[in-house]
Amino acid sequence: MTRATLSSPDWVGASATDYLRLFALTVHAWLWVRMAAAAQGPEGLGPLAQQKLMLATFFGDRLLPQSEALERQILAGPRSIDAFQNETV
Repeated sequence: MTRATLSSPDWVGASATDYLRLFALTVHAWLWVRMAAAAQGPEGLGPLAQQKLMLATFFGDRLLPQSEALERQILAGPRSIDAFQNETV
């Protein structure tokens, strides 16, 4: 994959939604890491901090793995989408 390939309108159009979803997952992961770190204060974990850590773990275990599939979808490019251009669906 080259820079020219990634900047082609077909490639950009085919991967735009998947890229935005991947970006959103990345930002959410970063926010959960920050919240989990902030929850671990010097006085120990209170009930709210424990809940934040549980939710951060849930996010990491159940939602963040979607990023791998989104990366594959982005790298797949427009080929399978372009196949429909001349066909009636």
